[in-house]
Amino acid sequence: NVYEGVDVVGSDAYNATKAILQRIDPDIVTFQELKTNSYYYSNWTNLASDLGYSNIAFGANGPFSGNFYVGYYSRYPITDIHTVTSPPGAVEFSRYPLRVVVSVPDVANPLVLWATHHKASTEQASAFRRAIEAHRINQDIEAYLAANTTHTEYVFLGDLNDDIDRS
Repeated sequence: NVYEGVDVVGSDAYNATKAILQRIDPDIVTFQELKTNSYYYSNWTNLASDLGYSNIAFGANGPFSGNFYVGYYSRYPITDIHTVTSPPGAVEFSRYPLRVVVSVPDVANPLVLWATHHKASTEQASAFRRAIEAHRINQDIEAYLAANTTHTEYVFLGDLNDDIDRS
């Protein structure tokens, strides 16, 4: 979670994000709280270039997104990008989850990733919305795996905005 987008190239925040990713050196990175205006989006794509990520995917705007998006960097080809949405007529997601399929070299099956940024806040209504978001993502996972039976490598990740210590 990059807390409201990647800051301007050369700033302390940009350099800190860059340093962390250089130190960890992940092949794939998932982001939450990306922003789309040209200032933030260009900073995010510049960071991808600075770090050598040639494959990126950027999510769609959800009905209650607060202008936050999810996205990915990958050193490997992203072969499919899919936005997880609600059924027609339903308005349930804060920020749409994003599913990508990545072709990892020398691996028999592709890697499938679902990234989410669930509704924040501690009110009961927000907890209910998180539950609905989780249910819709689960439906997408089940449908995808049923249709792609050889895709056995998958991960669900993101900012779930939940507190396990709350009842």
